[in-house]
Amino acid sequence: MTLDDNRLERAWALAEAFVGDGSLETAGLGIATSAGMTSRLFSAEGKPGLTDRHLFLLASISKPITGLAIMRLVEQGKLVLSQPIQQIIPEFAAPGKPDLTPWHLMTHTSGLPDLPWERAGQDDFTEAALLAHSYRAVPQFRPGTHWQYNTLTFYLLGELVERLDGRPLETFLREAVLGPIGVSGIGLNPATLDGPAVTPRGLSPSASFTAEQAMQIMIGAAMPGAGFWSDMASLLGLGQALLRDARDGQARVLAQPTLDLMTTLHTEGIPKYELPATTDGRYGLTWHKPTTLRERTMPGSASAFNHSGATGTVLWVDPQADLAVVFLTNHWGIGDDYWSRCLQAVYAAWRR
Repeated sequence: MTLDDNRLERAWALAEAFVGDGSLETAGLGIATSAGMTSRLFSAEGKPGLTDRHLFLLASISKPITGLAIMRLVEQGKLVLSQPIQQIIPEFAAPGKPDLTPWHLMTHTSGLPDLPWERAGQDDFTEAALLAHSYRAVPQFRPGTHWQYNTLTFYLLGELVERLDGRPLETFLREAVLGPIGVSGIGLNPATLDGPAVTPRGLSPSASFTAEQAMQIMIGAAMPGAGFWSDMASLLGLGQALLRDARDGQARVLAQPTLDLMTTLHTEGIPKYELPATTDGRYGLTWHKPTTLRERTMPGSASAFNHSGATGTVLWVDPQADLAVVFLTNHWGIGDDYWSRCLQAVYAAWRR
């Protein structure tokens, strides 16, 4: 397949227009095929120009990044996805608490309550405190019977990595997953990475802290499910490596059978815990499966997998179309509209 350069200009123009009309302060669009990749970044007038080394808070794109570490442990024979996590993290065990497996955590079917977001900015909203909170959490429903989107559970996944490998999650990712493919710009603290951080904007007017304070809160909480930062070059490089693995099986990141397991739909027919009890929480193992939704609104093949973030970000990989797309911005709570419009324009440039 190829991308028609003339038609692709529409996608670039959209990203630039979102900044030009004041809708967004920044916008970055990256596009990769197996053969190459390209990106453009835009910033508002009067703001410093952006490069592909500026760092953006990925928010929930962090989830499949942590998921890659878990799947590497699976490949190494250190973890079985059906193994009760109480066997590895005894602090999680309690009388009457049902067995919970990595599969439950990675498919949002654990039943555990989510992060206490209302505590953000308080002394107990730190990495250590939130990990301890996850140990005490009790399922609200029998694991595997419903789905409920969850970020707290990724502290448990990060702890599994450290218990089984001996290295903290971020170190394991850098040395065993990302480093070998030449990706160096992804981490939990932008101060440890090679590039300036772009502060997320758009907090609710009722927020009790500034955008800069919110950024420090997120860094201090070091969330495996929402706290990773990345530059455009690194996230797009990861997307391209996953795309190539899915297409040619060369195991740059994961072996093809492992990647297939991770990106296959796992939650078919499982209803949401809260009403309305929709079954459209379509998840693989930490990945979302957007093109399998019953009320599908996005282009792409059935092989596509993605994850978006609350800061307006997305990583989208479509092996059948030989396409990976990244959209980065720095605005809390803007939903999927901006990246969806750019993605549609990229698909419109697709040619056999």
